[in-house]
Amino acid sequence: MITLITGKRSSGKTRKAKELTKEKETVWLSEDLLISPFSYYMINSKTEFIVIDDLKNKEAVLMLLSSEKIRIERRGKDAELIKTPNIIIISETLDENDFLKMDLNIIKCII
Repeated sequence: MITLITGKRSSGKTRKAKELTKEKETVWLSEDLLISPFSYYMINSKTEFIVIDDLKNKEAVLMLLSSEKIRIERRGKDAELIKTPNIIIISETLDENDFLKMDLNIIKCII
């Protein structure tokens, strides 16, 4: 499941993501971390949600969104494939039109 939370600055986007992931195994990532080959090192088979906060460039996340499994690389260990967890994208600048061909839940936060 992919959820896009959009809205203006200080409209409650992050608060909504925290509500959705309360008491769930959640990994929070920034757009900058998505570029690194070791960006998913915190994710494991128990991870229920990945939250990508303040995403501005959809290209940074398309590979993650288009795969049923993700490759987890950890230094000094063999890479492993795990089922892609639920993903929540928080963004001020992106909206559903940026993800037209994807099955997406949309939450709009309005001040």
